[in-house]
Amino acid sequence: MKRNVELFDRNWERYDEWYDRHDAEYQLEMEAVGRALPGSGLGLEIGAGTGRFAAPLGVQVGLEPSPRMAQLGRRRGVWMTLGFGERLPFRDGVFDFVLMVVTICFVDDAQAVIRESARVLKPGGKVIIGFIDRDSELGTAYLRRAAQSDFYRVARFYTTGEVADMLKRQGLGEISYLQTLFPGDARKQDIAEGFGEGAFVVAAAKNDTKGTDDAG
Repeated sequence: MKRNVELFDRNWERYDEWYDRHDAEYQLEMEAVGRALPGSGLGLEIGAGTGRFAAPLGVQVGLEPSPRMAQLGRRRGVWMTLGFGERLPFRDGVFDFVLMVVTICFVDDAQAVIRESARVLKPGGKVIIGFIDRDSELGTAYLRRAAQSDFYRVARFYTTGEVADMLKRQGLGEISYLQTLFPGDARKQDIAEGFGEGAFVVAAAKNDTKGTDDAG
């Protein structure tokens, strides 16, 4: 995400206002992520941005490379530290869960971020990744419009299968999936298990079990 710090630092207000303009989509994403989170424990959000997910979901610690975004996250009550997901400034086995929401498409090395996420987890902890599935209708639309968007043109979208493969490479298993943002009016939607129909997918995996999931 180093290459994108200036972009987010310069456009933090525009980024944050997206959630106000698209409240129905935001609420669906937040509910899907919330269902995947453990009921308790110490959590870290990588790429916590302005705290739009960490604050309402009770994730105590946020890591964010953009100083201006981190400042707003602090005002929302999240303990924010500056840094990059490829090299987390935390010792091994600290957190009960590590969360990323759309962050994976903006980092420089997604596999390294997942490797670091696994490192800082306690035994039995979870990595939870929310992302836009590249194979979805919305993912395809984002790719078509990438050249016209400051944010999309620096993003790399992944399929659910690609995210699952990266999780498995780190020995993360028992992968479960939730999906939302189906085609149609977001105000009339809910959350469903699985993947393949909704644009926003949440993949949750444990750090102590090798997965046998065959996504993608």
